[in-house]
Amino acid sequence: MHLAAEDPITAAPRAQGLAALVPLIEAARADAVGDVVLLDNGDGLQGTPMAEWHARCGMEAPNLLRAALARLNCAVTTLGNHEFDFGLDYLARVLGEPGPTVVCCNFDWPGHPVSEGILLDAGPLKIGVTGVVPPRIHVWHRRLLEGAARASDPVPAVAKAAAGLRAQGADLVICLCHGGIVPEGHPEEARENPARAVAASGTVDALITGHQHLRFPDPAFPFQGEGIDPLTGALHGVPTVMPPALGRGIGLLDLRIARSERGMWTVTEHHAELRDATDVPTCGILDDIIAPAHCNTARRLDAPLSHTSVPLWTAHSTLEDTPAMRLIQRAQLWYMKQHLPCDVPHLAAASPFRAGGRNGPDAYTRIPAGPLTRRSVADLYPFENPFVALKVTGRMVRDWLEMSASLHGHLNNPDTALHRDGAAAFNFDMIAPLTYQIDVSRPPAFDLHGQRTGAPGRVSEILLDGAPLCDDTALWVGTNTYRAGGGGSFPGLAEAECSDEGPPVAQLICAFLEAHPTGVELGKPAWSLTAEPGATALYETDPVAPPPRQEAERLQIVHGFQRWRVRF
Repeated sequence: MHLAAEDPITAAPRAQGLAALVPLIEAARADAVGDVVLLDNGDGLQGTPMAEWHARCGMEAPNLLRAALARLNCAVTTLGNHEFDFGLDYLARVLGEPGPTVVCCNFDWPGHPVSEGILLDAGPLKIGVTGVVPPRIHVWHRRLLEGAARASDPVPAVAKAAAGLRAQGADLVICLCHGGIVPEGHPEEARENPARAVAASGTVDALITGHQHLRFPDPAFPFQGEGIDPLTGALHGVPTVMPPALGRGIGLLDLRIARSERGMWTVTEHHAELRDATDVPTCGILDDIIAPAHCNTARRLDAPLSHTSVPLWTAHSTLEDTPAMRLIQRAQLWYMKQHLPCDVPHLAAASPFRAGGRNGPDAYTRIPAGPLTRRSVADLYPFENPFVALKVTGRMVRDWLEMSASLHGHLNNPDTALHRDGAAAFNFDMIAPLTYQIDVSRPPAFDLHGQRTGAPGRVSEILLDGAPLCDDTALWVGTNTYRAGGGGSFPGLAEAECSDEGPPVAQLICAFLEAHPTGVELGKPAWSLTAEPGATALYETDPVAPPPRQEAERLQIVHGFQRWRVRF
């Protein structure tokens, strides 16, 4: 739902969003020799405050994304995992509105407007289009989908849908694969990133991929070989693009086709490229759709809630305990005190969502000291994950912290990267009101997929109310449905006893702030990173952030991020 050409939190003009793509789309159409089809890869219904406004307050108006894509003559879209964030009733209502045809061949949702595929007329050709959603939605949205809908293995589903489309007369079949690209055997391939496997099946002629927030083709794509060609944009020879996320560019597939000896159309050559948005349009064909929602969203976002006496930044939230994370924890503990039994201690987990990474050096929370509004909360907690609490033991909490600590590299050499390749900040949970240390001189106890490494671990001195946390202590830990459903591959959490769902955590934070209009006490840091004396790590973060508390030397800017050398 990045529609306007601006940062959705700060409203600063930015070359991103669907409005910024209109000139690129128009230019591609004007340049084309032959027929052009505009397709969308999903994940459009959630992700910005404008989406939240529509789902909570603006349902009398048509869905903004559906209306905007229809205005641009987008033919087909598929389901991404974030299509489900506002619930199945909302999704059903939105998909029933005018707009692109929605296809998804591996999602069984009886009685609802999602088809396995569609035939499009393109000059002398009939193009079949199908799509897939990551089966891991059953982890991320387990309680929502249970008994109502089911996502199956994408590869056989695409093969079946493609065969059906060809039987109906399709000359070419394109798959809108809402999943990324990983090598064969990668732990994420089957359930989350199946694009390579779909291409290897030989059942489709082209792929539009997504979900990973990476770029393809791109020489810097992290996986190469084994059928993955990031230079020409092909997977096992199948033309493929992954356009930039957040409306920062379009992917273009130019297919040259010819009839085979058997009279069938085949792709003989292709050209794949990404075209990035570079300008912020001053007016355009989407203005009348976006403007009213933009005004209503801004009015809702700027409603005052409370006050903070300290800045709330996420720049250093993987290096040190920050007030930004402690605010999320305090809000959850406040809610738990009202709604959960107090027979066992209450803890709360929080992780930084806007912490750079693949979304770029501007994707950090930077809330100054002063008033707190809904805009502040949207900046701090941009997702729609409902609150839940898990009934766990001290041993499980220890594993929870060890899995979180797998984010950090093993500082056994000078200037090791502080963050491991492929690690995501939103999987670095900090748990309050525990105090503990993470010794990054030690190897992690878990790999990034939740498998034990055999190492004894790096989290120590875990104290609850000043006393060591015992393995058999029963605890409630507040978190969200993503983590409770198994998101992040944290060992044991998906099987833990779970409370009833509460409101989305962002709404819970708003309620907490409204209940404390003059501000809240966020306490002192409770956890810390440690290492062997003199150990150093290279650390990249927000380019405009102040120095961390840890001793650090400012180095150069790297791809827009500020690099520091941190010394322990």
